Amino acid sequence: MESLVIAGVGVLIALVLLLLGVPVAFSLGVTGLLGITVLRGADITQAFLVFIPYSTIASWSLVLVPLFIVMGNFAGKAGISDKAFDIAYKLIGNIRGGLAMAACLACAAFAAVTGSGAATVTTIGKVSIPEMLKRRYHPRLATGSVASAAFLGIEIPPSIPLVIYGFIAEQSIGKLFMASLFPGIITAIFFILGTHVIARIWPTLGPPSGVKVPLREKITASFGLWEVGLLFLIVIGGIYLGILTATEAATFGALTALILLLVRVRKGRREAVSEAMKDAANVSCSIFVIFLGAMFFNIFLIQAGVPTYVGNLIASSSYPSMVLIILIILFYVPLGMFLDPMSIQVVTVPIFLPIIVSLGYDPIWFGVIVVQMIELSLITPPVGLNCFIVKGISPPEVTLADVFIGTAPYFVFEVLVIVLLVIFPAIALWLPGKMFV
Repeated sequence: MESLVIAGVGVLIALVLLLLGVPVAFSLGVTGLLGITVLRGADITQAFLVFIPYSTIASWSLVLVPLFIVMGNFAGKAGISDKAFDIAYKLIGNIRGGLAMAACLACAAFAAVTGSGAATVTTIGKVSIPEMLKRRYHPRLATGSVASAAFLGIEIPPSIPLVIYGFIAEQSIGKLFMASLFPGIITAIFFILGTHVIARIWPTLGPPSGVKVPLREKITASFGLWEVGLLFLIVIGGIYLGILTATEAATFGALTALILLLVRVRKGRREAVSEAMKDAANVSCSIFVIFLGAMFFNIFLIQAGVPTYVGNLIASSSYPSMVLIILIILFYVPLGMFLDPMSIQVVTVPIFLPIIVSLGYDPIWFGVIVVQMIELSLITPPVGLNCFIVKGISPPEVTLADVFIGTAPYFVFEVLVIVLLVIFPAIALWLPGKMFV
């Protein structure tokens, strides 16, 4: 019991550090190392410091992280994100709420070539938000739709959070990608149709653009995103057919995106490639630093016996398994108010996954649920990373409150998708069972 008290104090210290503005990696990492020192002594802590960083990061599975990031960066520099919104705008931009719907559709398209939600919200937001505001869209719908639709960047494969989950849970990353495909498509449909319903109920939020595009031009435009189809076919098609491993698919995808960039960009080609690679390096390093900090905190919780205590507590309970699943899912909501998606996964998956398996649920299904829940953290105050990114790329007259309020309907849409996945796990599990592996 004494170790559990120490764990409780450690959690409070980490929470205080987060509230004081200390970066997540250092809040969790420092607290974890101090906790290990109190429980096991300085020698053990020193051993962990020597062993854990290299043994954790030096994994072929984690090579996927920088590869998918650089693939998305190359695709963005090649103009695929701008082209995605332009095509979506031509297809559905003229109907009520059409520009916001086009932004959602563009996010879904760009999600197929990047595993990062931040990259999706930045690239699509810079193009779509000014256009919506120019067409007299309410700032709440303009910003809320983009901040929320960027969920698709980490839900539609390839997905960096799914890579991290696969590494932690020791599950097939290829199967996780397949499992997340249908839920991602359903989420995109919910967001697009939901946006139209919102604009119908409150017409002033999203008026028609007034620009009519001939049917022939719409048909021609629909074939304009062949680059997305090519990259998606290489990465997801290669994994599904068993031709490529996840690492090989990411490598070929990044190489293809680089070739597209070199072909499409004439002026400033060297600078575009350099910027894409530098940004990929910076983002990858940030992810790995957060990963290590959360890993030390997780080791501290394990040393304190928290996973064992929680497992025994649930095993001794008389609640039905569905009630326990719902309680575990709901636990992610308050976590999302203070922690970033990476930290949430590293801290919670080792605790909850054995419980999920003992209840008879598939760990692949749980991976999809975890990603769905951490998506909500991206628009949940006070952290809400996507909301802060959208505020940063929006005109000064758009307030942070506008962005958070604008995401509220999409929070509900995402919850509906999660409910469907809980009731019908086959939505996630059917496709992985059909893989040619």
